[in-house]
Amino acid sequence: MRSLAWLWVTAALLATAWMGVAGTQVGTWPEACHLLGHLVLCGGAAFLAGRSGDAWVGAALGIGLGAAIELVQLPHGQTWIEASYDLGVDVVAALLGALVADRGERSGHLASAVLHPLLIAPLGLAAAVYVVARDAWEAIGWTLVAAACLGPAVGLWVVGTTGGWWSDADVSRRAERGPLFAAGVVCAVGFLLVAHRAPAPVPHLALVAAGCAALGALLTRLGLKVSGHVAIPAALGLLVAPSRIAVPLLAAALLLSWARVAARRHRPVEIVAAWLVAAAGAIP
Repeated sequence: MRSLAWLWVTAALLATAWMGVAGTQVGTWPEACHLLGHLVLCGGAAFLAGRSGDAWVGAALGIGLGAAIELVQLPHGQTWIEASYDLGVDVVAALLGALVADRGERSGHLASAVLHPLLIAPLGLAAAVYVVARDAWEAIGWTLVAAACLGPAVGLWVVGTTGGWWSDADVSRRAERGPLFAAGVVCAVGFLLVAHRAPAPVPHLALVAAGCAALGALLTRLGLKVSGHVAIPAALGLLVAPSRIAVPLLAAALLLSWARVAARRHRPVEIVAAWLVAAAGAIP
């Protein structure tokens, strides 16, 4: 099976190299075929390697294949924005392949770690701003502002995790989440105050962040441990739909919906609650 995985990777690289030389670009094929190609190539490599060894090895191989594909195609007219988009799809596809191969806690924790909110939130925010503003520097600038506003809550999480204040890095026990969620709501409101006169869509994004944080904290207080891993990419994906950027964000949210249950961090009802929180915040 491992030999088959490497044969798969070699064939994929040769095929994508040929497509680059032949001048195949985004738009030449239907978008569904483009996405399916990335899913099959990177997800298939991760599945084959994961079945013959470790889910982590499978995911690494699938993600590495995705990165190699983009490097192969860059000299043939691929833009860095399109390459970044494709790589996001490749990462989700590889994690899906590893999860299908393993179907256990290990792959669930792997997907949760790679698609952690600390990574997804800034990337998704920058993508959401870029979709409207079409200015990469503006997207980066407001993402840094948001990071600065939310920094105290992140700092509390880091200190609490390293200091053993809670059970694990996911703060899995609902009773331990109160102070962290309160800090998150305060920081989100701070970002809302800073961004209220910013160009579109930053004020709306800040309002959604504050609203989702407050609703998530309230539901947690009432006894439902809402999944932030799922709610964040789901809300961002719904916000930018139907643009292409929504695809990797919503795909990540769907993958994490499975992974968080597989990792035994959430019950299915808490995953449903995360989607409802995202929809309540993101849909006008």
